[in-house]
Amino acid sequence: MANNVNTVGKTFAVVTALCLVCSIFVAGAAVALHPVQARAKATDMQKNILEVAGISVDSGSSVADSFKKNIKTQIIDLSTGKPVDLAAEKALGKKACVTGDADSFDFKSAAKNPNCTYEVKAENDVAGIRLRSKYMPVYTSKDSVILPFYGQGLWSTMYGYLAVAPDGNTVKGIIYYDQGETAGLGGEVTNPKWRAKWDGRKVYADDGTMKLKVTKYGKAQDKDFDVDGISGATLTSRGVDNQIKYWLGSDGYQKYLASLKEGSK
Repeated sequence: MANNVNTVGKTFAVVTALCLVCSIFVAGAAVALHPVQARAKATDMQKNILEVAGISVDSGSSVADSFKKNIKTQIIDLSTGKPVDLAAEKALGKKACVTGDADSFDFKSAAKNPNCTYEVKAENDVAGIRLRSKYMPVYTSKDSVILPFYGQGLWSTMYGYLAVAPDGNTVKGIIYYDQGETAGLGGEVTNPKWRAKWDGRKVYADDGTMKLKVTKYGKAQDKDFDVDGISGATLTSRGVDNQIKYWLGSDGYQKYLASLKEGSK
């Protein structure tokens, strides 16, 4: 009986030691890989922004170098449409929403910070986001202004970038970099042929009304403002339409884009 007890005790000791060693190894690997993962995430973001802006990575250059050469990042206060004074923001200390430079600002993390969170009113929340950061990054190149946006599709929260011309009113491109819609249906939001349908569409009418919209498949009529939806993906198309309505509306980038339009006159 004593031998059996000793055997069981030794077995538990070995299992415990093995679990401890494995835990230390996994934790160490996670810490070691974090900088690599962060760099990969930054590279992917920069690659998508360059693509939607129509900028190719320079031959013999890295994505990061091409991004630095061609793209400028600003943090915009959506309530005013004006750039955030980063020096004044950092002076707020623990209450600051932006603690680093503009390129390192993460709007997903900021949306979880009580000092930075904007609660979207239910009647305005057509994109189904509930909360967002009160500040958003905006990326500008010589020919484009790139706006991050997101919202609910049929199955997933969809994240993308919309490029508009410096006039603040002409669409130049769209790209979704993170979405979980049905492959071959809603997942066609990544199809270059569908993305091309956005090129040249206008966002606002002359009176400032937001008129850009995604219609049901085959129902686009207004060549200036309508984007034909995706065949067999009515609900995903509606989700995209709602995302555009929110982010280009008064709760989103409208004030900022209006300032661009005014400045281009």
